[in-house]
Amino acid sequence: MCLLLTERMLDAYHGMVPDTSQTTLLPQRYTLAYQRLREIEEAEGVMLLTRLDSANALLAAEMNAGGIGWNTAVHRQLLVRQALKPRKGDPYPRLARVDRDIVKALNTRQVSQWRKLKGIFDGEGVEAFTSYAATLFDGEHPAHGLVARWRKLKLLVSRYGYEWAEQWVREDRWWPVFQPYGTPSGRWSSDGGAMGLPSLLRPCVTAAPDRVLVWARLSQPGPRMWAHLSRDSQLIAACGADDLYAQLGRQLGLERQIVKECLLAAINDDRSSIGKRALVMSRTWFPEAMRYLSALTAQGLRGELVRSGLGRTCPAPDVSFTAALDRPWNERSLEAHKVMEERGKLARAFPIQAAIAELTCALAAEVRDELTTSDKDTRLILFDQAEFVIETTPDNVTAVEYSLRKLVNNAAVRVLGDSGVCWPITVGHGRAWAEAGKK
Repeated sequence: MCLLLTERMLDAYHGMVPDTSQTTLLPQRYTLAYQRLREIEEAEGVMLLTRLDSANALLAAEMNAGGIGWNTAVHRQLLVRQALKPRKGDPYPRLARVDRDIVKALNTRQVSQWRKLKGIFDGEGVEAFTSYAATLFDGEHPAHGLVARWRKLKLLVSRYGYEWAEQWVREDRWWPVFQPYGTPSGRWSSDGGAMGLPSLLRPCVTAAPDRVLVWARLSQPGPRMWAHLSRDSQLIAACGADDLYAQLGRQLGLERQIVKECLLAAINDDRSSIGKRALVMSRTWFPEAMRYLSALTAQGLRGELVRSGLGRTCPAPDVSFTAALDRPWNERSLEAHKVMEERGKLARAFPIQAAIAELTCALAAEVRDELTTSDKDTRLILFDQAEFVIETTPDNVTAVEYSLRKLVNNAAVRVLGDSGVCWPITVGHGRAWAEAGKK
Protein backbone atom coordinates (compact mmCIF):
# COMPACT_ATOMS: atom_id res chain seq x y z
CA MET A 1 0.00 0.00 0.00
CA CYS A 2 1.26 3.46 -0.91
CA LEU A 3 0.72 5.21 2.43
CA LEU A 4 0.86 8.81 1.23
CA LEU A 5 -1.72 8.34 -1.54
CA THR A 6 -3.97 6.27 0.73
CA GLU A 7 -3.92 8.97 3.43
CA ARG A 8 -4.72 11.63 0.85
CA MET A 9 -7.63 9.59 -0.52
CA LEU A 10 -9.01 8.92 2.99
CA ASP A 11 -8.75 12.57 4.00
CA ALA A 12 -10.77 13.55 0.92
CA TYR A 13 -13.29 10.77 1.59
CA HIS A 14 -14.00 12.12 5.07
CA GLY A 15 -13.92 15.77 3.95
CA MET A 16 -10.83 16.45 6.05
CA VAL A 17 -8.02 18.94 5.52
CA PRO A 18 -4.72 16.98 5.42
CA ASP A 19 -2.51 17.42 8.49
CA THR A 20 0.84 18.41 7.03
CA SER A 21 2.41 18.80 10.49
CA GLN A 22 1.96 15.18 11.60
CA THR A 23 4.94 13.54 13.25
CA THR A 24 3.45 10.06 13.76
CA LEU A 25 5.88 7.24 13.02
CA LEU A 26 5.35 5.16 9.89
CA PRO A 27 4.14 1.93 11.62
CA GLN A 28 1.44 3.88 13.48
CA ARG A 29 0.42 5.68 10.28
CA TYR A 30 0.02 2.36 8.45
CA THR A 31 -2.04 0.94 11.32
CA LEU A 32 -4.28 4.01 11.36
CA ALA A 33 -4.73 3.90 7.57
CA TYR A 34 -5.85 0.24 7.66
CA GLN A 35 -8.20 1.02 10.53
CA ARG A 36 -9.77 3.92 8.62
CA LEU A 37 -10.19 1.71 5.55
CA ARG A 38 -12.02 -0.98 7.57
CA GLU A 39 -14.42 1.61 9.02
CA ILE A 40 -15.68 2.74 5.60
CA GLU A 41 -19.03 1.25 4.58
CA GLU A 42 -18.06 1.07 0.89
CA ALA A 43 -14.78 -0.62 1.86
CA GLU A 44 -14.59 -2.88 -1.20
CA GLY A 45 -14.46 0.00 -3.67
CA VAL A 46 -12.12 2.08 -1.57
CA MET A 47 -9.77 -0.88 -1.09
CA LEU A 48 -9.70 -1.35 -4.87
CA LEU A 49 -8.93 2.36 -5.23
CA THR A 50 -6.07 1.93 -2.74
CA ARG A 51 -4.64 -0.96 -4.75
CA LEU A 52 -4.91 1.02 -7.99
CA ASP A 53 -3.16 4.05 -6.50
CA SER A 54 -0.41 1.83 -5.10
CA ALA A 55 0.11 0.03 -8.42
CA ASN A 56 0.22 3.37 -10.19
CA ALA A 57 2.79 4.66 -7.68
CA LEU A 58 5.07 1.74 -8.58
CA LEU A 59 4.51 2.35 -12.28
CA ALA A 60 5.30 6.06 -11.94
CA ALA A 61 8.52 5.27 -10.07
CA GLU A 62 9.60 2.92 -12.86
CA MET A 63 8.75 5.46 -15.55
CA ASN A 64 10.59 8.24 -13.69
CA ALA A 65 13.66 6.03 -13.43
CA GLY A 66 13.63 5.09 -17.12
CA GLY A 67 13.09 8.44 -18.81
CA ILE A 68 11.82 8.94 -22.37
CA GLY A 69 13.73 9.05 -25.66
CA TRP A 70 13.95 12.65 -26.93
CA ASN A 71 15.32 13.95 -30.23
CA THR A 72 17.02 17.20 -29.28
CA ALA A 73 17.84 18.10 -32.88
CA VAL A 74 14.19 17.82 -33.93
CA HIS A 75 13.14 19.91 -30.92
CA ARG A 76 15.50 22.71 -31.96
CA GLN A 77 14.34 22.53 -35.57
CA LEU A 78 10.70 22.84 -34.51
CA LEU A 79 11.44 25.80 -32.24
CA VAL A 80 13.31 27.57 -35.05
CA ARG A 81 10.44 26.89 -37.43
CA GLN A 82 7.97 28.41 -34.98
CA ALA A 83 10.03 31.20 -33.38
CA LEU A 84 12.92 31.76 -35.87
CA LYS A 85 16.61 31.23 -35.27
CA PRO A 86 17.83 32.61 -31.92
CA ARG A 87 19.78 35.86 -31.89
CA LYS A 88 22.01 37.29 -29.24
CA GLY A 89 19.80 38.16 -26.29
CA ASP A 90 16.65 37.04 -28.11
CA PRO A 91 16.04 33.27 -28.29
CA TYR A 92 12.58 33.70 -29.88
CA PRO A 93 12.70 36.53 -32.47
CA ARG A 94 9.28 35.83 -33.95
CA LEU A 95 7.64 36.56 -30.59
CA ALA A 96 9.05 40.11 -30.66
CA ARG A 97 8.06 40.49 -34.31
CA VAL A 98 4.43 39.52 -33.60
CA ASP A 99 4.43 41.88 -30.63
CA ARG A 100 5.51 44.76 -32.87
CA ASP A 101 2.76 43.87 -35.37
CA ILE A 102 0.21 43.95 -32.55
CA VAL A 103 1.37 47.40 -31.41
CA LYS A 104 1.03 48.72 -34.98
CA ALA A 105 -2.59 47.52 -35.06
CA LEU A 106 -3.52 49.33 -31.81
CA ASN A 107 -4.19 52.91 -30.86
CA THR A 108 -2.26 54.61 -28.05
CA ARG A 109 -4.68 53.65 -25.27
CA GLN A 110 -4.82 50.04 -26.40
CA VAL A 111 -1.04 49.78 -26.48
CA SER A 112 -0.90 50.38 -22.73
CA GLN A 113 -3.65 47.79 -22.22
CA TRP A 114 -1.68 45.30 -24.31
CA ARG A 115 1.44 45.88 -22.21
CA LYS A 116 -0.59 45.22 -19.07
CA LEU A 117 -2.10 42.09 -20.62
CA LYS A 118 1.32 40.71 -21.55
CA GLY A 119 2.46 41.26 -17.99
CA ILE A 120 -0.04 38.77 -16.57
CA PHE A 121 0.99 36.00 -18.96
CA ASP A 122 3.72 33.75 -17.62
CA GLY A 123 2.89 30.55 -19.47
CA GLU A 124 0.45 29.45 -16.77
CA GLY A 125 -2.30 32.08 -16.59
CA VAL A 126 -3.73 31.00 -19.93
CA GLU A 127 -7.42 31.27 -19.08
CA ALA A 128 -7.07 34.71 -17.48
CA PHE A 129 -5.08 35.97 -20.46
CA THR A 130 -7.59 34.58 -22.98
CA SER A 131 -10.59 36.03 -21.13
CA TYR A 132 -9.01 39.47 -20.74
CA ALA A 133 -7.84 39.51 -24.35
CA ALA A 134 -11.38 38.74 -25.55
CA THR A 135 -12.71 41.82 -23.74
CA LEU A 136 -10.06 44.07 -25.33
CA PHE A 137 -9.84 42.68 -28.84
CA ASP A 138 -12.96 40.98 -30.21
CA GLY A 139 -13.07 38.89 -33.35
CA GLU A 140 -13.49 41.97 -35.56
CA HIS A 141 -10.47 43.81 -34.16
CA PRO A 142 -7.43 43.90 -36.49
CA ALA A 143 -5.21 42.71 -33.64
CA HIS A 144 -7.40 39.71 -32.73
CA GLY A 145 -5.58 37.14 -34.86
CA LEU A 146 -2.16 38.52 -33.95
CA VAL A 147 -2.90 38.30 -30.21
CA ALA A 148 -4.04 34.68 -30.63
CA ARG A 149 -0.85 33.91 -32.53
CA TRP A 150 1.30 35.61 -29.87
CA ARG A 151 -0.45 33.69 -27.10
CA LYS A 152 0.08 30.33 -28.84
CA LEU A 153 3.76 31.00 -29.48
CA LYS A 154 4.35 32.39 -25.99
CA LEU A 155 2.72 29.33 -24.47
CA LEU A 156 4.95 27.01 -26.51
CA VAL A 157 8.25 28.70 -25.68
CA SER A 158 7.33 29.27 -22.01
CA ARG A 159 6.53 25.63 -21.40
CA TYR A 160 8.77 23.81 -23.91
CA GLY A 161 11.45 26.23 -25.05
CA TYR A 162 15.23 26.09 -24.79
CA GLU A 163 15.16 26.85 -21.05
CA TRP A 164 12.78 23.93 -20.47
CA ALA A 165 15.07 21.59 -22.41
CA GLU A 166 18.08 22.64 -20.35
CA GLN A 167 16.24 21.60 -17.20
CA TRP A 168 14.46 18.43 -18.29
CA VAL A 169 16.44 16.90 -21.20
CA ARG A 170 19.88 15.33 -20.88
CA GLU A 171 21.76 13.47 -23.62
CA ASP A 172 18.70 12.92 -25.81
CA ARG A 173 16.58 11.68 -22.91
CA TRP A 174 13.62 13.47 -21.37
CA TRP A 175 13.22 13.09 -17.60
CA PRO A 176 9.74 14.24 -16.51
CA VAL A 177 8.51 13.34 -13.02
CA PHE A 178 5.15 11.56 -13.06
CA GLN A 179 2.88 11.88 -10.03
CA PRO A 180 -0.07 9.46 -9.65
CA TYR A 181 -3.20 10.85 -7.97
CA GLY A 182 -1.85 14.28 -8.81
CA THR A 183 -5.30 15.88 -9.00
CA PRO A 184 -8.41 15.53 -6.79
CA SER A 185 -10.14 13.38 -9.41
CA GLY A 186 -7.27 10.87 -9.35
CA ARG A 187 -5.65 11.82 -12.65
CA TRP A 188 -1.90 11.81 -12.89
CA SER A 189 0.08 15.04 -13.02
CA SER A 190 3.73 15.66 -13.81
CA ASP A 191 6.64 18.03 -13.53
CA GLY A 192 8.56 18.57 -16.73
CA GLY A 193 5.65 18.88 -19.14
CA ALA A 194 4.71 15.22 -19.70
CA MET A 195 0.99 15.99 -19.41
CA GLY A 196 -0.30 17.79 -22.46
CA LEU A 197 2.79 17.77 -24.66
CA PRO A 198 1.70 19.71 -27.79
CA SER A 199 1.16 17.66 -30.93
CA LEU A 200 3.76 19.88 -32.58
CA LEU A 201 6.47 18.39 -30.35
CA ARG A 202 5.42 14.75 -30.48
CA PRO A 203 7.97 13.99 -33.23
CA CYS A 204 10.60 14.58 -30.52
CA VAL A 205 9.47 11.56 -28.47
CA THR A 206 11.31 8.66 -30.08
CA ALA A 207 12.09 5.00 -29.53
CA ALA A 208 15.60 3.75 -28.86
CA PRO A 209 17.51 2.22 -31.81
CA ASP A 210 15.93 -1.02 -33.08
CA ARG A 211 12.78 -0.37 -31.04
CA VAL A 212 9.27 0.88 -31.77
CA LEU A 213 6.68 3.00 -29.97
CA VAL A 214 3.14 1.66 -29.63
CA TRP A 215 0.53 4.36 -29.02
CA ALA A 216 -2.97 3.83 -27.65
CA ARG A 217 -5.83 6.17 -26.78
CA LEU A 218 -9.24 5.51 -25.26
CA SER A 219 -11.88 6.87 -27.62
CA GLN A 220 -14.21 9.59 -26.27
CA PRO A 221 -14.09 8.54 -22.61
CA GLY A 222 -16.10 11.56 -21.34
CA PRO A 223 -19.49 10.92 -22.98
CA ARG A 224 -19.03 7.15 -22.68
CA MET A 225 -18.52 7.42 -18.93
CA TRP A 226 -21.51 9.77 -18.73
CA ALA A 227 -23.59 7.11 -20.49
CA HIS A 228 -22.37 4.40 -18.10
CA LEU A 229 -23.05 6.40 -14.93
CA SER A 230 -26.41 7.82 -16.00
CA ARG A 231 -27.72 4.59 -17.56
CA ASP A 232 -29.36 6.64 -20.32
CA SER A 233 -30.47 4.05 -22.90
CA GLN A 234 -30.26 6.48 -25.82
CA LEU A 235 -26.71 7.49 -25.01
CA ILE A 236 -25.61 3.92 -24.25
CA ALA A 237 -26.90 2.77 -27.65
CA ALA A 238 -24.70 5.34 -29.40
CA CYS A 239 -21.66 4.06 -27.48
CA GLY A 240 -21.74 0.86 -29.52
CA ALA A 241 -19.98 2.73 -32.33
CA ASP A 242 -16.24 3.46 -32.37
CA ASP A 243 -17.08 7.13 -33.03
CA LEU A 244 -20.17 7.95 -30.99
CA TYR A 245 -20.21 11.58 -32.17
CA ALA A 246 -20.52 10.46 -35.79
CA GLN A 247 -23.09 7.83 -34.85
CA LEU A 248 -25.28 10.35 -33.04
CA GLY A 249 -24.81 12.83 -35.87
CA ARG A 250 -26.24 10.33 -38.34
CA GLN A 251 -29.15 9.52 -36.04
CA LEU A 252 -30.00 13.15 -35.33
CA GLY A 253 -29.20 14.57 -38.75
CA LEU A 254 -26.49 16.88 -37.35
CA GLU A 255 -22.83 17.48 -38.04
CA ARG A 256 -20.40 15.52 -35.89
CA GLN A 257 -18.81 18.67 -34.44
CA ILE A 258 -22.18 20.01 -33.29
CA VAL A 259 -22.94 16.76 -31.46
CA LYS A 260 -19.52 16.82 -29.81
CA GLU A 261 -19.97 20.42 -28.64
CA CYS A 262 -23.43 19.64 -27.26
CA LEU A 263 -22.30 16.66 -25.22
CA LEU A 264 -19.24 18.38 -23.76
CA ALA A 265 -21.25 21.54 -23.02
CA ALA A 266 -23.79 19.46 -21.09
CA ILE A 267 -21.14 17.71 -19.00
CA ASN A 268 -19.35 20.98 -18.19
CA ASP A 269 -22.56 23.02 -17.67
CA ASP A 270 -21.49 25.58 -20.26
CA ARG A 271 -23.60 28.73 -19.77
CA SER A 272 -22.48 30.54 -22.92
CA SER A 273 -25.03 31.24 -25.65
CA ILE A 274 -23.85 28.16 -27.55
CA GLY A 275 -23.76 26.12 -24.35
CA LYS A 276 -27.34 27.04 -23.41
CA ARG A 277 -28.62 25.84 -26.78
CA ALA A 278 -26.61 22.66 -26.33
CA LEU A 279 -28.18 22.05 -22.93
CA VAL A 280 -31.69 22.38 -24.38
CA MET A 281 -30.85 19.93 -27.17
CA SER A 282 -29.26 17.45 -24.77
CA ARG A 283 -32.35 17.48 -22.52
CA THR A 284 -34.41 16.47 -25.54
CA TRP A 285 -32.04 13.75 -26.71
CA PHE A 286 -30.88 12.29 -23.38
CA PRO A 287 -33.36 13.06 -20.57
CA GLU A 288 -32.02 10.44 -18.14
CA ALA A 289 -28.42 11.56 -18.64
CA MET A 290 -29.36 15.20 -18.06
CA ARG A 291 -31.33 14.32 -14.91
CA TYR A 292 -28.23 12.56 -13.61
CA LEU A 293 -26.11 15.70 -14.14
CA SER A 294 -28.77 17.95 -12.60
CA ALA A 295 -28.84 15.77 -9.47
CA LEU A 296 -25.06 16.08 -9.13
CA THR A 297 -25.25 19.86 -9.52
CA ALA A 298 -27.92 19.99 -6.80
CA GLN A 299 -25.71 17.94 -4.48
CA GLY A 300 -22.89 20.37 -5.01
CA LEU A 301 -25.11 23.39 -4.35
CA ARG A 302 -26.19 21.82 -1.05
CA GLY A 303 -22.56 21.39 -0.03
CA GLU A 304 -22.71 17.60 -0.06
CA LEU A 305 -19.71 15.41 -0.82
CA VAL A 306 -19.77 13.84 -4.28
CA ARG A 307 -18.00 10.54 -4.94
CA SER A 308 -16.99 8.30 -7.81
CA GLY A 309 -18.18 4.72 -8.03
CA LEU A 310 -15.14 3.47 -6.10
CA GLY A 311 -15.25 6.26 -3.53
CA ARG A 312 -12.89 8.94 -4.84
CA THR A 313 -14.29 12.08 -3.23
CA CYS A 314 -14.62 15.63 -4.50
CA PRO A 315 -12.78 18.10 -2.21
CA ALA A 316 -14.96 19.49 0.56
CA PRO A 317 -16.40 23.02 0.08
CA ASP A 318 -14.21 25.87 1.31
CA VAL A 319 -15.17 28.63 3.75
CA SER A 320 -16.33 30.99 1.01
CA PHE A 321 -18.89 28.44 -0.16
CA THR A 322 -20.04 27.74 3.39
CA ALA A 323 -20.51 31.46 4.00
CA ALA A 324 -22.53 31.81 0.79
CA LEU A 325 -24.67 28.76 1.62
CA ASP A 326 -25.53 30.20 5.05
CA ARG A 327 -27.06 33.33 3.51
CA PRO A 328 -30.52 33.49 1.92
CA TRP A 329 -30.48 33.41 -1.88
CA ASN A 330 -31.61 37.05 -2.28
CA GLU A 331 -28.94 38.28 0.17
CA ARG A 332 -25.96 36.69 -1.55
CA SER A 333 -23.49 38.93 -3.33
CA LEU A 334 -22.54 38.41 -6.97
CA GLU A 335 -19.28 36.86 -5.78
CA ALA A 336 -21.21 34.48 -3.51
CA HIS A 337 -23.46 33.42 -6.39
CA LYS A 338 -20.35 32.79 -8.50
CA VAL A 339 -18.83 30.64 -5.74
CA MET A 340 -22.05 28.61 -5.57
CA GLU A 341 -22.15 28.19 -9.35
CA GLU A 342 -18.55 26.99 -9.50
CA ARG A 343 -19.22 24.45 -6.75
CA GLY A 344 -22.20 23.12 -8.69
CA LYS A 345 -20.09 22.76 -11.84
CA LEU A 346 -17.35 20.97 -9.91
CA ALA A 347 -19.79 18.48 -8.41
CA ARG A 348 -21.45 17.95 -11.80
CA ALA A 349 -18.26 16.95 -13.61
CA PHE A 350 -16.33 15.27 -10.78
CA PRO A 351 -17.82 11.73 -10.83
CA ILE A 352 -17.30 11.48 -14.60
CA GLN A 353 -13.72 12.77 -14.40
CA ALA A 354 -12.91 10.55 -11.42
CA ALA A 355 -14.42 7.45 -13.05
CA ILE A 356 -12.39 8.09 -16.22
CA ALA A 357 -9.28 8.39 -14.05
CA GLU A 358 -10.15 5.09 -12.32
CA LEU A 359 -10.58 3.38 -15.68
CA THR A 360 -7.34 4.71 -17.17
CA CYS A 361 -5.38 4.04 -13.97
CA ALA A 362 -6.75 0.49 -13.92
CA LEU A 363 -5.67 0.10 -17.55
CA ALA A 364 -2.21 1.43 -16.68
CA ALA A 365 -1.98 -1.11 -13.86
CA GLU A 366 -3.17 -3.90 -16.19
CA VAL A 367 -0.56 -2.89 -18.77
CA ARG A 368 2.17 -2.91 -16.14
CA ASP A 369 1.14 -6.35 -14.84
CA GLU A 370 0.95 -7.78 -18.36
CA LEU A 371 4.34 -6.39 -19.34
CA THR A 372 6.02 -7.25 -16.05
CA THR A 373 4.82 -10.86 -15.93
CA SER A 374 5.64 -11.59 -19.57
CA ASP A 375 9.03 -12.01 -21.19
CA LYS A 376 8.40 -9.22 -23.69
CA ASP A 377 11.11 -6.57 -23.81
CA THR A 378 8.48 -3.89 -23.37
CA ARG A 379 7.71 -1.00 -21.02
CA LEU A 380 5.21 1.83 -20.61
CA ILE A 381 7.10 5.11 -21.02
CA LEU A 382 4.35 7.74 -21.04
CA PHE A 383 0.81 7.98 -19.63
CA ASP A 384 -1.12 11.17 -20.42
CA GLN A 385 -4.76 11.00 -19.24
CA ALA A 386 -6.33 8.63 -21.80
CA GLU A 387 -3.19 8.12 -23.93
CA PHE A 388 -0.46 5.53 -23.48
CA VAL A 389 2.94 5.24 -25.16
CA ILE A 390 4.78 1.92 -24.91
CA GLU A 391 8.27 1.07 -26.13
CA THR A 392 8.90 -2.42 -27.44
CA THR A 393 10.78 -4.42 -30.07
CA PRO A 394 9.44 -4.68 -33.65
CA ASP A 395 8.65 -8.37 -33.14
CA ASN A 396 6.35 -7.58 -30.19
CA VAL A 397 4.25 -4.82 -31.77
CA THR A 398 1.35 -7.04 -32.85
CA ALA A 399 1.21 -8.80 -29.48
CA VAL A 400 1.26 -5.51 -27.56
CA GLU A 401 -1.51 -3.99 -29.70
CA TYR A 402 -3.65 -7.10 -29.22
CA SER A 403 -3.02 -7.04 -25.47
CA LEU A 404 -4.09 -3.41 -25.18
CA ARG A 405 -7.50 -4.15 -26.71
CA LYS A 406 -7.98 -7.01 -24.28
CA LEU A 407 -6.70 -5.15 -21.24
CA VAL A 408 -9.03 -2.16 -21.66
CA ASN A 409 -11.99 -4.55 -21.34
CA ASN A 410 -10.41 -6.14 -18.25
CA ALA A 411 -9.91 -2.70 -16.69
CA ALA A 412 -13.51 -1.67 -17.43
CA VAL A 413 -14.92 -4.78 -15.76
CA ARG A 414 -12.60 -4.31 -12.80
CA VAL A 415 -13.61 -0.75 -11.93
CA LEU A 416 -17.05 -0.36 -13.55
CA GLY A 417 -18.55 -3.82 -13.28
CA ASP A 418 -21.35 -4.71 -15.66
CA SER A 419 -21.77 -1.99 -18.27
CA GLY A 420 -23.52 -1.78 -21.59
CA VAL A 421 -20.96 0.77 -22.80
CA CYS A 422 -18.23 -0.19 -25.25
CA TRP A 423 -14.70 1.15 -24.66
CA PRO A 424 -12.91 1.19 -28.03
CA ILE A 425 -9.22 1.95 -28.07
CA THR A 426 -7.25 3.34 -31.02
CA VAL A 427 -3.74 1.96 -31.48
CA GLY A 428 -0.80 2.62 -33.77
CA HIS A 429 2.97 2.26 -33.89
CA GLY A 430 6.02 4.01 -35.28
CA ARG A 431 9.50 5.26 -34.50
CA ALA A 432 8.18 8.48 -32.92
CA TRP A 433 5.03 9.35 -30.97
CA ALA A 434 3.77 11.53 -33.82
CA GLU A 435 4.12 8.70 -36.33
CA ALA A 436 2.48 6.14 -34.03
CA GLY A 437 -0.43 8.47 -33.30
CA LYS A 438 -1.29 8.87 -36.99
CA LYS A 439 -2.39 5.28 -37.35
